[in-house]
Amino acid sequence: MRKWFGLSVYMMLTVCACLFTLPIILVFCGSFMSQTELKSIYEKADAFVRLIPSPVSTESYYRLLFSNDAYLAAFWNSVLIAVYTVAGQCAVSLVVGFALWQKSIPGSKLMKAVYAFVMLLPFQVTMLPNYMQIRQIGLYNSPWALVLPGMFAPLGVFLMIQFMQGLSNEIIEASLLDTSSPVQVLVYIVGPNVLPAVWALALITFAESWNMVEQPLIMLKDAWRYPLSLRLNQQGEDLAITFAGAVLFMTPVYFLYQMFKDSLLAGIERVGLKT
Repeated sequence: MRKWFGLSVYMMLTVCACLFTLPIILVFCGSFMSQTELKSIYEKADAFVRLIPSPVSTESYYRLLFSNDAYLAAFWNSVLIAVYTVAGQCAVSLVVGFALWQKSIPGSKLMKAVYAFVMLLPFQVTMLPNYMQIRQIGLYNSPWALVLPGMFAPLGVFLMIQFMQGLSNEIIEASLLDTSSPVQVLVYIVGPNVLPAVWALALITFAESWNMVEQPLIMLKDAWRYPLSLRLNQQGEDLAITFAGAVLFMTPVYFLYQMFKDSLLAGIERVGLKT
């Protein structure tokens, strides 16, 4: 009985995995089709979806990467925004998380509750206050209008606090007595011990900043500053460029996940054990 139950569960999970990966396969195969072939498939309701291009064409990639500078510029805009956001988010979260983890700091419990509450709010709720602050400090229509709100997102601080619950207070107190410098304790003691959480936060932050659409639509005015996510969202009827751009858009996140998936899973698992 257990054998058949396990086999049925395995088959169900296999079917779910195939259904989950089918859109990705369709996008990848469609990126090697011509515009005419894509229209014949996806603009007709009764058309049969094909996986194998006939013939195989790389024209869409050439048009995306070489014949039009707008998409390549949008790609590098996304890279710069994501890299700066990840670096700032990890640094801010590590410092603030370490400070709030110290229970001796007055008001630390209240600040933890505030971070947890803000983290549960959808970003649409905080969009208007962020927009007003960005305009007041003169950063509207600049990449920093997207980077700064991402750097101070509450998820990273909450993640670091939860991860640091497994650290020994005795080691931290002994290190403070030995060096009397919280910065050195943070860099040489706390940092290496929370490295899995830092990698997990970096991947999550990169994916969020890489996929943003509403934020740049509101915070940016010039089209040449748009990231690739917004540029592809405004593509229109050119299916060949859309499919090739989708593959280009998915590639960095996929490779980063493959490189650091062990650290991501380890960080999330350890945080989950302490919640």
